[in-house]
Amino acid sequence: MKSDEKIDKPTRKELLSKRNQEVRKFFYEMQKKHPKYKIDAIIQDVANKFFLSSRTIEAIISHEGNYKG
Repeated sequence: MKSDEKIDKPTRKELLSKRNQEVRKFFYEMQKKHPKYKIDAIIQDVANKFFLSSRTIEAIISHEGNYKG
């Protein structure tokens, strides 16, 4: 790589969007893998994995507010 080439860093919005996609993907994988688990238990597992609150996970999964898209 040449010193004058610039690598575009992803924006905060892009990073959060990617994180939210990964959260949703992991949630649905866990739901499929453990169909007898209560949704609250799966949400708590996802929250622990991503170091987020369970309420934030619920909002991401439901596409609420800033978590749309």
